[in-house]
Amino acid sequence: DLKSSITTFERAAAHSEDVSVNVALSATIPLTAERYYAFRIAQMVLDKQLSKTLVESGYWSKIVDDCEFFPKERMSLLVSCRPASESGLPAGVSPKTVSEVLELVRKAVESAVSDKVPASDFKIYKSLLLRQIDYEIGHPDAILDAILTRYTFGKDLASKYKETINALSAGMVEDVLAGLGNGVKVEYVVQ
Repeated sequence: DLKSSITTFERAAAHSEDVSVNVALSATIPLTAERYYAFRIAQMVLDKQLSKTLVESGYWSKIVDDCEFFPKERMSLLVSCRPASESGLPAGVSPKTVSEVLELVRKAVESAVSDKVPASDFKIYKSLLLRQIDYEIGHPDAILDAILTRYTFGKDLASKYKETINALSAGMVEDVLAGLGNGVKVEYVVQ
C-alpha cells in the first residue's frame, strides 16, 4: 500500500503545446455510495478553487476522476493545467511560468483539502450533482457501468442516488478531500 507522500517529476517539453502542470491526488478510501458522491462533489470543490486561483495565470485546468476497486479501493483526481492561447487572454494577462503555476496549483489543492465547504456552495454542488447523475443515468454506458460495478465489485452506487445525494453532509465531502490531501501526490511538470 502506498504511504502519504509527494513526488515531483520534471521534463523538458518537445513542443510549446506540451507545456503543462499536472498534479495527481490519490488515496485509499473505501468506496460506498455516500463516499462516491462526496468524491464527485470534492472534484467540484477543487475545480472551483483552481478556477479562482488560476484566473490571472493565463492557464486553464481540467480534472479527471478515477475510482479503483481492485486491488484496493482507491479514489484519485488528476489535475492538468495548460497555458491558454495568448490571443484569447484579457489585456494585461500573460501566462505565468510553469513553476509559478505549480505553486498556484499547490495553493489551490491545499485550500480545497483543508478549508470548510461553505453551506451556500454545498447546496449548489448537490444540485449540480443531482443534475449530472440524472443526465448520466439516461445513457446506456452509465447503466452498464452501474451494473458492472454492482455485480463485479459488489458496490451499488446507483440505487437511490437522489436520496443518497440529498443526505450528504459537507463534512463527508471535507473528509474525502482531507483523505485525498493526506494521500499520495504526484506532480508532473512539462516545461
